Amino acid sequence: MKIRKLLFLSVTKLLVALLTVSLCCFAGCADYTAGDEDAGTLDKTDADGDTKPDADQDPADFGDRFADRFADRPGDRARDAGDQVQPVCPTYVSALADCSFQLFRRLNQGACIEQRCLQQRCQGDDDCPAGGAIETGMSCVTGSCAFCWQDSQCENDRICRGGHCVKPAEDSCRSASPCTAEHCRSVTPSEVACPVCVCDSIYSIACSSDQECLIYSHHPYRRCVYGRCVDCRHDDDCNYGYCLPPGMCSDMQPHPEVLYGTWLIGWAGGMDHFSYFRFEPDGTLRRGSYQPDGPWADDIPPLPCWPDEPFPSPLIGTWEPVVSDSANFFIRMSLNVACDEGPGFSTHYAVNFLQDGQAAEFQNIDGNDQHYQAQKVPGQRCNPDFSICETPTYP
Repeated sequence: MKIRKLLFLSVTKLLVALLTVSLCCFAGCADYTAGDEDAGTLDKTDADGDTKPDADQDPADFGDRFADRFADRPGDRARDAGDQVQPVCPTYVSALADCSFQLFRRLNQGACIEQRCLQQRCQGDDDCPAGGAIETGMSCVTGSCAFCWQDSQCENDRICRGGHCVKPAEDSCRSASPCTAEHCRSVTPSEVACPVCVCDSIYSIACSSDQECLIYSHHPYRRCVYGRCVDCRHDDDCNYGYCLPPGMCSDMQPHPEVLYGTWLIGWAGGMDHFSYFRFEPDGTLRRGSYQPDGPWADDIPPLPCWPDEPFPSPLIGTWEPVVSDSANFFIRMSLNVACDEGPGFSTHYAVNFLQDGQAAEFQNIDGNDQHYQAQKVPGQRCNPDFSICETPTYP
């Protein structure tokens, strides 16, 4: 009798063990007693019976880890199988370039798109270096080597901006203009494709493919580049000169790539009135903000109106070269503000570059006496979306 009882208990324990192993294989088992240095701890002292993270843990992170322990989600199974977790790729890539660049992507699974400076700006597709061990942008777009230039080259609901396929912006820019003024149209040229109001410009017609731009009789458009109808994609499209951003043919010297990047622009007086600006290779212009301190005043340029507080940052607009018979380097700068129905601030400057392009003088040519000094600075002084910048310091 005793032997039968012992046999019965042994068989029962064996069945329970086999069942446990089977369930673990099917659903995945976790050692709930093992310490997880990231996972936080369960608070067993709550009067309402809830399980909450300790005060020094991130509640959102804790919630994910807590759910992971009791439900093996598809993402968890991928990690269990040894698959690589998809990285969170940066939103701004080509916008951060301060040179003519080539986009590339490493061949490992889930790799993000990156950019590197070209030794010399491309004039056509044949000038874009082949990748070898990496996937590289092979389409020459206004001097840089990109993966695409028009939306029709992108899959699903993505659009081509900044040389690669991105999701359309979910939120409108805080500084977006109503764009209801005469001779104004809204385009979406940047990697975060928020609406930008462009006025009194040939390059203000929105598009998604080259074919959409061929129908206009008032100007011989040939290309759709990053959502705007333009004259050229690369130098080979031009009968003369170079293809300059956003897509115009001109023999302007120096090449506008000398402007790419982040600049402090303003004037020194009793206070140092300087603000941060970023000239992006696709023709997008941004103005960042910083916390004024000591002698530094963040009040450049004078705006036609002042939006409600808090001040929206960044202000977003466009910049483009101005074709001229003069040997001078001219550009137009525009910054949208929500309280203005048109481009907001919009002014033409003659730019004289100094110190091998690391400094410049901006002379207003629209009839007022604005004369600004400019210094090129590292892009790391501002966050990628250019909403917050460091307070400037003296060298």
